Amino acid sequence: MKVYIVEDELLVADYIQEIVIKHNHEVVGMAEDLSQAKKGILENNPDVVFLDIRLANNENGIKLGEYLSQKEIPFVYITANNDSSTLKSAAATNPFSYLSKPFHERDIQAVLEMLNNKFSQREADSTIHVKTAQGNIAIKARDILYIVADNVYVEIHTKTKVYVERATLKTIEEKLTKNLFIRIHRSYLINKSFIQSWKNTSVNIHAVELPISEKYRPNFLDAVS
Repeated sequence: MKVYIVEDELLVADYIQEIVIKHNHEVVGMAEDLSQAKKGILENNPDVVFLDIRLANNENGIKLGEYLSQKEIPFVYITANNDSSTLKSAAATNPFSYLSKPFHERDIQAVLEMLNNKFSQREADSTIHVKTAQGNIAIKARDILYIVADNVYVEIHTKTKVYVERATLKTIEEKLTKNLFIRIHRSYLINKSFIQSWKNTSVNIHAVELPISEKYRPNFLDAVS
């Protein structure tokens, strides 16, 4: 999950960044004011924004919250101000959640876990399309066990059938997110919800043993830890 932090208190921003990274997510940028934040968000395309309501020079983070809501980018308000008028204005922008100062690691962790569940569910409900002799078929992401690269084709394995599509594994991977799928080898992409067991060099998916390459082993271990 890619996280962007908008917070003018350096210590608070650094603390959030530390916890986000500790829990295996990526901080793609930080900003102290609204103009810098909007530019950074456009450039980095984060999955979620942690946004302080009150920024330096009396800037109001709720203005950015309105923009994020319009763009359908989930965001979490950070606030030390709990007066009813501020909370009412904030609520109108439909934030994903709130962090009230002072907060602790467990508070950030809880929000990250809720976000991760949200994205995993959204991806599970998504579909990819493949061409077959019978026409285009939509395959639900949640039904895919693993995908194997075979020269200029990929094999998409489900519990009941294998679909072959003329595409690269990279192209298919870009349509899916790391919340549900993990690259374990230059030729293998797996659905982590179907992992039955693993060891240092392989993983078992639906009674099939697939190789984990040295290059992708750290990525795999981070995803399952």
